[in-house]
Amino acid sequence: MEQDMGSFMKTRYIVNSLLCIGILQFLLLNWGVETIGNEVMQASQWCMMFLRGGVFLVMLLALLRWRREWRFEQMFGTALVVSAVMESVYAIFQVYGLLEPNNALFKLTGTFYNPGPLGGYLAMAFVVALNRYMSRDKVSNVERKCMQIAMFIILFTLLVTLSRTAWIAALVGVLFVLSCHNDWVREVKRYRRYFIVGLCALLLIFSVVLYLKWDSAIGRLFLWYISFRAILDAPLMGHGSFTLAYGEAQERYFATGSYSEKMAEIAGSPEYAFNEYLDFGVRYGLIALIVLLVLLVIMVRIGIKKRLYEMVAVQIVLMVFAIASYPMHIPVFFAVAIVLVAGVVVSAETKDHLVGGIILPALLIMGWSYWEASDRVERIESVDKAHKYYILGEWKQAANLYSLEEKNIPEEAGYLFEYGHALHQIGKWEQSTTVLLRVANFNSDPMIFNIIGENMKEIGNFEYSEMYYKKSVDRLPNRMYPHFLLFQLYSTDDYWNEEKRKQEADIILTRHFKVESTATKEMRQEVKKQLLTHNQRAK
Repeated sequence: MEQDMGSFMKTRYIVNSLLCIGILQFLLLNWGVETIGNEVMQASQWCMMFLRGGVFLVMLLALLRWRREWRFEQMFGTALVVSAVMESVYAIFQVYGLLEPNNALFKLTGTFYNPGPLGGYLAMAFVVALNRYMSRDKVSNVERKCMQIAMFIILFTLLVTLSRTAWIAALVGVLFVLSCHNDWVREVKRYRRYFIVGLCALLLIFSVVLYLKWDSAIGRLFLWYISFRAILDAPLMGHGSFTLAYGEAQERYFATGSYSEKMAEIAGSPEYAFNEYLDFGVRYGLIALIVLLVLLVIMVRIGIKKRLYEMVAVQIVLMVFAIASYPMHIPVFFAVAIVLVAGVVVSAETKDHLVGGIILPALLIMGWSYWEASDRVERIESVDKAHKYYILGEWKQAANLYSLEEKNIPEEAGYLFEYGHALHQIGKWEQSTTVLLRVANFNSDPMIFNIIGENMKEIGNFEYSEMYYKKSVDRLPNRMYPHFLLFQLYSTDDYWNEEKRKQEADIILTRHFKVESTATKEMRQEVKKQLLTHNQRAK
């Protein structure tokens, strides 16, 4: 009997250790990967995520026979806290100048590109550590002490990130964890004065932080408003692409002319909705969004029913964080989501063949996704040499190399725009327009219309040139450059228009634009110079 018990404990230790290692390697996707301005490494990171996800699912299938012996939730929580502590230490070293951040605009980023996603990741780990610390009857004193230290390190770094969304997500997660360990109705009645004071203090702190970043908050709300308008344009099946749908919706909004200068000032060309639910709705429609929300609710209910409080807390933090951020566009958050789904599936009281029937299709999807991601890496690597020539301003060499690899250019990356721009620089106007019209099908950057307008101007098609310049203005009214291009167009002898010319000159000389730089000063000086020259000739 003792021998059987020893064998059982040994098997349980081995299985849990393998599971913890498997999850931990899945959560360390960011480490050793430099993604800033590097399309190859960004694509490689997604490729690695799908590969590690496949390994993780294979491990789950292999360990199914020992499912009663493993502790999936505990292993997931441990791996998440360990990886978050590593992120925190890395970020603290960046704060004190011992390591360089991944973005020169911030003091700390961890292994991420900016502090926002770092804060969201730390918030998920913090609620796990808190739950483990409060589970006095389920964990040892040593583990509680370790979790207490981890909470201090993670909380310090989380506060330093200044991520409001991460703070709110962490607060909601903490409230859920506390509700799992306390009778909230009784506690609120007992300490209602302290509760009211604490709530007022939190609201005051949140209001101060919101005031300090007021423009950012208003910009986020405007982004969501335009995203919602884009959903209404194709509510059932969606648009497939967020950037194109958002750009067109914003263009229609500003084309009406009924908007404030503040709205024009805060508008931009975002790649994400900074709200995963709106982003998903724009891409796939309301039906798919409703299905997603229902599945998320089902996961929460199953987790609570099975008393998987740590995993539910992590999911709640991730769901709240997704309201005002873009976690599902970052591989490591996608990895966390996969582990959460897998944890709910294998923790449910279902037969092994049913669990395998869920994991096997997921494994096939992972394999297909890995193949797609690896193909993307190869395609990007094939055009990387042309990209280097483009960066150096060697337009002819870049255009020639891009033309040789035109079939391999990934459309959603920036390389196709570089190809069209390089063709414009060497005077191949019509070919440049053809390429840039392809780019406009999935990219909302108004610079595309500026270059197409210039191409049309060069071949003498002034009406279309004016149309594309105006599309650029409507897409992003807070940029001076398209107004300057219109001023130049109306100053052309073959398309002279004195009234429109003066109108554009007034806009350039009197309006405050979002980006003021040396280039804007030079454009204003050029407009003044041309107006003065024209007035002297008129006299």
